[in-house]
Amino acid sequence: LSLESILFFAVVSRSQDPYAHEGIARAFSLIFLFQSAAAFSCVLSLQSFEGMFSEVVATASAFFIIATLFVCIPGAALVAIPEMRYRVWKTALTLVNIVALFFSAMIVGPKIGTTLNLPYVTDTLQSRLVGAMFGALMMVLIASLIRLVRPPESLKGRSGAAVLA
Repeated sequence: LSLESILFFAVVSRSQDPYAHEGIARAFSLIFLFQSAAAFSCVLSLQSFEGMFSEVVATASAFFIIATLFVCIPGAALVAIPEMRYRVWKTALTLVNIVALFFSAMIVGPKIGTTLNLPYVTDTLQSRLVGAMFGALMMVLIASLIRLVRPPESLKGRSGAAVLA
């Protein structure tokens, strides 16, 4: 997963396509980068011996997961509403995404009952991270569905939204 995510980051960031450096591409390239760093540091913390190094790497993994979640908030809003002229709608959707992510982390996470199995990270934080990841995936799914149902003359990129959904 880590290698695949870093390759996606490299492809998106080095693309010669003129649209590759717009908001959606930048957001998802950061998501891929942070996801890769989180997966790599998670595996490294689980495979290393107990001690200071394992604790630092596990904390870094939690940090990269949180960074990925924070990038998903505006990324999902950009998927649903990529046009700059609808800035007010994009801001409103970003605020809704923040509330949904917080709700998912606080309510859904403990109800799911699973953790990430990161050493040195409390079970409460791990369950909240699982809930927040669930919420972030739902944000991207709903944003993709919003983009799919918008009128065809309003924007391009419906096939990309179908891939994300």
